[in-house]
Amino acid sequence: MRLPQKFRSDQSGASAVEFALIAPVFIAILMAVCEFSFVFFTLNTAQHAVWDAARQLAVGRTTPAAAQDAIKNALPQWVGTQATIVADKDPADSTRYLVRASIPIAAATPTNFLAAAFGGNVMTASATLMQETQ
Repeated sequence: MRLPQKFRSDQSGASAVEFALIAPVFIAILMAVCEFSFVFFTLNTAQHAVWDAARQLAVGRTTPAAAQDAIKNALPQWVGTQATIVADKDPADSTRYLVRASIPIAAATPTNFLAAAFGGNVMTASATLMQETQ
């Protein structure tokens, strides 16, 4: 009878058991924070690259094909060839340049920890600038 009472009052392994229960949750939260950070970094980089390419097109310093290449080179490596980039005259107004980069959110992170949660959603960075005349 003494042995079960002794186990009931013994607290020596309680911390290890609690840590084993909580550690996976903390690791999952940490991975989710990293994943969203990569997604926001990719979107921010794409937005800056798109705006810079649109500016170069508006002042006549580059061609649409060169602007697309510049955006692809500016994007993080893990995006790879999954980004869809459009750089050309705006179909609605031929005096403006429309530059857009569409990236699947699941491709916007190198870890792919939450790729299933993102599904087929796509994030888009775009800029429209009026062509400057000389």
